[in-house]
Amino acid sequence: MLGWLLLAPALTMLAAFVLVPMVLNVVISFQDRTLTTPEWDWVGLDNWRLLLEDGSLRSVVQFTALYTAVTVTGAVALGLACALALFDRPWLRRVVGTLILLPLATSLVIAAAGWRLVFDLAGVLNEALRAIGVDGPNWLNEPRPAQAAVIIVGLWAQVGFSLLLYQAALAQVPGSLVDAARLYGSWRGIAVKARLFVPLMRRTTVVCVVISTIIAIRAFDQVYALTQGGPFGESRTLAYLSWEQSFQFFNLGAGAAASSALVALVLVVTALELAVLGRTRRRR
Repeated sequence: MLGWLLLAPALTMLAAFVLVPMVLNVVISFQDRTLTTPEWDWVGLDNWRLLLEDGSLRSVVQFTALYTAVTVTGAVALGLACALALFDRPWLRRVVGTLILLPLATSLVIAAAGWRLVFDLAGVLNEALRAIGVDGPNWLNEPRPAQAAVIIVGLWAQVGFSLLLYQAALAQVPGSLVDAARLYGSWRGIAVKARLFVPLMRRTTVVCVVISTIIAIRAFDQVYALTQGGPFGESRTLAYLSWEQSFQFFNLGAGAAASSALVALVLVVTALELAVLGRTRRRR
């Protein structure tokens, strides 16, 4: 009873500001609601049908899945590689670690505005490509380059989080293991360190993959600041589609349907990841 009493304030806030709005959001997804009129009609699955028939939901889910797969895989791999490379270089870890962790302390909207200068047609990236004889694309105004630009910024923003988790995990590695590896000469190279340390950091990897996936699926800031979902809606994520339908087209019903799909996708993907990673850990 004492435990429930102590949890009651947090549970009340959670119910009031998370659970109740989620339920109301699902209810609104079955209604014809707009921001300009207080009246509403029950339309069933019409909002979902609208998103499916015009191809919005299908294309958005495809890009969200691509964005999530690339950024999560890349962020976890790069974060692990950087953590291993910097493990026994304290002076370099302070310098490089600060630079990599900088995105965590920077507003992504502000950072994305800076990235626009990099991806501009006459920006830094195209100038660098031109210097080696390659004509760079119009990054922010062509479908595939725009998707690549959003993914690059998302990857840049998430590597620091993975590095932070892996550095914390490496700090818990027994010193005897490190001393033994150095004594037997098995210390050079990231591959050797990976064979030694990665099995000890399975739980960290699970946490890193799951949280990075949730962050990636909910991506909105860099899409809004870089491409506004364009061109031709090819760089929209589920979060951006929900905002677009709700506050640009004033269709709250369709926006609620998109955000409900987002919540469902997060729950399904997270459950699958936990099941697969947990089964792999038990086999090992």
